Amino acid sequence: MLPQCCAVVHHGGAGTTAAGLRFGLPTLVCPFFADQFLWGEMVRRAGVGPEPCPVGKLTSQALAAKITALCSEQVRERAEETAKAMVLENGVETGVQRFLASLPRHNM
Repeated sequence: MLPQCCAVVHHGGAGTTAAGLRFGLPTLVCPFFADQFLWGEMVRRAGVGPEPCPVGKLTSQALAAKITALCSEQVRERAEETAKAMVLENGVETGVQRFLASLPRHNM
């Protein structure tokens, strides 16, 4: 479904955030719990979406303003750049290598 979208509005879970950005989609996080606030702030800092809009403050007017911000050329370009960078970083392989390097192999 994501390749058919022009942006993503979601709760801010790590998986949903990564999936939307992997497809180069501008992202609005509407957090309500735990690390969702962190991911919303990371999205804003990266320039791939506007300031998060917590669910408790979500109104039709606030959502309309945030969607307008999502549609900006600057945010769209930054989201596309982020997607390209995510492909190049090879995160799974790097993560596995770092995990294995941290194991106390001499005790195994």
